[in-house]
Amino acid sequence: MSTEIEAVATDLKATMAEVMAVLARELDEKNHQLERAQQQILAQQQLTIQANERIRLLENGHLSQGGKGKRAISKG
Repeated sequence: MSTEIEAVATDLKATMAEVMAVLARELDEKNHQLERAQQQILAQQQLTIQANERIRLLENGHLSQGGKGKRAISKG
């Protein structure tokens, strides 16, 4: 009987090792997805900051409204 128990225990250990390997790969992939999402969020934040700055400059009359990003010469 103990031989059967040892065989089952060995099988169980092997199965658990396989499960852990699969879970580790899935976790790595999820971490990579999270890193990509964080990079996209940072890029979007930068674009938002730039857009807000352009809006502020337009509102204050510091940029031309031609949309080409030319800065008006300020005399003040």
